[in-house]
Amino acid sequence: MKKQILIIFFFICSPNIFAQYPDWVYHSKVPNIEVIAGEANYIWVGTHAGVVRINKTTGTRVFFDKTNSPIPDSWVTSIVVDNNGNKWFGTWDKGYIIKFDNVNWTIYDTSGTSLDGHAIHSMAIDNNNNLWITRGEGGLIKFDGTNWTNYTTSNSGIPSNFCDLLCSKGNEIWFVSSGVLVRFDGTIWTTFNTTNSNISTKSINKIDKDAIGNIWLLHNDGVEKFDGNTFTVFDNTNTNIMNLYNQSMTIDNNNIIWTGCSNDSHSSLGGIMSFDGTSWTKFDTTNSSISVNSIYLVYADNLNNIWFEPGNSTGLVGRKTGAVFTNYNPSNSLFLDSYVRQIVNDINGNAYLGGNDSYNFSLVKYDWNSWSSLPFYSHGAFGIAVDHIGNLYIKTKLGLNKFDGTNWSNIPNTPALMTGIQSSLALNCIVTDLSGGIWMDYFAWQTTVYDSIYGTYYYTSHEGLAHFDGSNWTTFSNLNSPLPDAPINDIEIDNNNHVWIGTSNGLLKFDGVNWTIFDTSNSSLPTNFFDSFVIDSLNNIWFSNGQLGLYKFDLTNITNYPYPSLNSSGGKLAKDIDGSIWENTGLDLIHFDGTNWTTFSAGNSPIPNFSNTTALSIDKYGNKWLGTQFGVLVYKQGGVILSTKYLKENNSSISVYPNPFTSQTKIVFTEEQKNTTVKIMDVLGKTIKSLNLTGKQCVIEKGTMSNGIYFIQITDENKNVVNKKIIVQ
Repeated sequence: MKKQILIIFFFICSPNIFAQYPDWVYHSKVPNIEVIAGEANYIWVGTHAGVVRINKTTGTRVFFDKTNSPIPDSWVTSIVVDNNGNKWFGTWDKGYIIKFDNVNWTIYDTSGTSLDGHAIHSMAIDNNNNLWITRGEGGLIKFDGTNWTNYTTSNSGIPSNFCDLLCSKGNEIWFVSSGVLVRFDGTIWTTFNTTNSNISTKSINKIDKDAIGNIWLLHNDGVEKFDGNTFTVFDNTNTNIMNLYNQSMTIDNNNIIWTGCSNDSHSSLGGIMSFDGTSWTKFDTTNSSISVNSIYLVYADNLNNIWFEPGNSTGLVGRKTGAVFTNYNPSNSLFLDSYVRQIVNDINGNAYLGGNDSYNFSLVKYDWNSWSSLPFYSHGAFGIAVDHIGNLYIKTKLGLNKFDGTNWSNIPNTPALMTGIQSSLALNCIVTDLSGGIWMDYFAWQTTVYDSIYGTYYYTSHEGLAHFDGSNWTTFSNLNSPLPDAPINDIEIDNNNHVWIGTSNGLLKFDGVNWTIFDTSNSSLPTNFFDSFVIDSLNNIWFSNGQLGLYKFDLTNITNYPYPSLNSSGGKLAKDIDGSIWENTGLDLIHFDGTNWTTFSAGNSPIPNFSNTTALSIDKYGNKWLGTQFGVLVYKQGGVILSTKYLKENNSSISVYPNPFTSQTKIVFTEEQKNTTVKIMDVLGKTIKSLNLTGKQCVIEKGTMSNGIYFIQITDENKNVVNKKIIVQ
């Protein structure tokens, strides 16, 4: 035992106010649970997407994330409940400590302390309501509600600054410091090793205490009890425990030890184990209704229910009540996958979201009221698209499937979409034109080269362009058209129903008869590589050039709009209903309105921390759908439009005349309006005028507006939206 004079370092951290984001809606899907904790009536679950509160009686879930609470970091790694019922959350990013008293949130920004910029590993509450924290490196930290105290090797008896696995017993704090068990009673530091005790040399995965004061250590192959004098190991040498790999441990009110076991190793079978001090009992899929065998977290609540995380990235929370096993969804969506890789929106406001992670591949339809899973989507699903009347198409290795909202059918004679010999080929492009025709890339032909020196064949696959007009397929490749022998990266349709093809060797337009090629040799284009591009209402081509920004190409001139900072690597582009440009960079979401840039990141939006942005789509109401590794976010400035009762584009209750106009035009409503907003925007989405309307009509004066095309966006008090086009001449 070792007693030292303590030098205390105080770090003053003022509570900070962090933003909430009501203009966003988050449909989360988390692959893993980070922590489970509880209080009298609720279970608290920390995830990559925030915190979920589950009512033990009703199963009702309440979600706290960055859209509806001030938590600054969505990745919650640790939760403890103090003696006053306050919930304390520790996060992965920047060492945030968050307190929630059921009404108010207090965020302690630990900038300038040893927690600054470091993930919180574990937390514990002692009898005096002191909060104890570890972050791996940096020693042991105590927070008394006002002051922070950092214990390190320089001012305490801890053997190493690498500390983890906290457990409180009264006012004693137990933890592991670089593999060594340590106890601190507020004055004396005690380390336990084979020199001063009979502790085993087994690695420690968790520390917990039972109701009579014993300390229990979790090992890979069993547990170890310390009664204050002696350490006793219970493993397969002296009990009936099987070959298991223990991941977690909890102790119920009856002093029964529960462990969660994975089946990751070849010698272990997984499941939940209970130990009564003498013998072990195993619960797995062979003798219970538990859903999977790999269990990574276990937690015993005050009613002796065992809450756990089923493994294999199921993203569920399980509960064992007696012999009954129940699963709860800690996500506020019904995705099967956390990783959203494809999004399309149809004319009826439905969203189709395709995803994949290490275990699942699925497609879901979401209509703002319910989720439904759709077939014909797997790891071989190259892309999805919807046509102008709402039909959905799924492009797979085996062909093209169509869903009309009720029935599925297969498009006959689909050109080849996979090679006989494995080779590098990405066939992710599929779009529908204004007539309902389908355009997509396909496998055109393959080159085989034999290397006589190494006796090896090399294969190169070549892409082509395929068109389906509702009855027949037509195919184009470099063998029968001006298409270059290069990968096709994107296909878009302009306002004249012409097809534009972005390749790795130039940009092409096809009007159904004639081909036009644009490249660096015959135009002002700065590159021949086209990945993602969009076409605005004036048929200008917009594309990204990585960190340099956006380019606009009017078929003659090129205009560069540089990013304000080098923070993008290029990505998927989408055009908003107001004509402005959005870009998913893979990390952030960027908006350009023709003049101003706005970047949405994890630091200033609900985008989950440490989550890639994986897909982007904009529906006809201007809602931006952003796919991530942890579900999908929907954004619209002023609030996402949720209603399914939208005003139609040609709604007879609204008329604009004259149109085109030279000096002024009128917007006339058949019904009295209240708190209706009218915005006039140019083709780049820049707001030229904004009017608040009360009554049945308003007048738009030309004023300083130049001749050309403008858009009117009318939003009523219920957030119903109609968009109309006007022409000044």
